[in-house]
Parts: sequence; C-alpha cells; structure tokens
Amino acid sequence: MSILVIILILFFGSRLQKAIHLEQICKCLEEREIAYQELKQKELQEVHATVREQLKQPKNNAIKQGGPLDLDHCGPSSIQTFQGEDPEYLERKTMQQQQVSLV
Repeated sequence: MSILVIILILFFGSRLQKAIHLEQICKCLEEREIAYQELKQKELQEVHATVREQLKQPKNNAIKQGGPLDLDHCGPSSIQTFQGEDPEYLERKTMQQQQVSLV
C-alpha cells in the first residue's frame, strides 16, 4: 500500500470515528430529553390530580372556634392580635340577636 492510501485511511477513519461518536452523543442526549419530558409530564399529572382532589373538598372547612391556647404546643405569636381584628365579634353578635328577638 502506498503512503497516500494509508494517510487517506487514517484521515477518513478518524473522521468516521468522530462522526460515530457524535451520533452516539446525540442519541444519548435525545434519550435524556425524552426521559426528562416524561418525568415532567408525570409530575404535572400528579399536580393536576392533587388540585382535582382539593377541589372536591368543601371550602372553609376549618374549625371556627378552638379551645384555650396551649402555649406548650404554640408559640407566643399564637396569642397575638392585629389591628382590625374583632375577638368579641361572636359575643357581640349573639347579644345583638338577643336584643332584636326581645323587640
């Protein structure tokens, strides 16, 4: 074999190996992208299922009146009241209703 043929084989053989390697990298990246999209879709479906389940539950299902505060389980901020809050609202409303019923 001549030196020219050997050089051509080495030159194009190296390019062929690089092309095969690049093709493998592209295939790997595509597989990762597909796996990522599937995971993203699964997470989105889980979020939708959670939202649908929460929508089925009744609104404002919280306890209206609690018992006395247990400071062993609650922090001091639990007894804090803010401007505009009306802690005597229920008592005042009951008294007003009683007054209206007497009239």
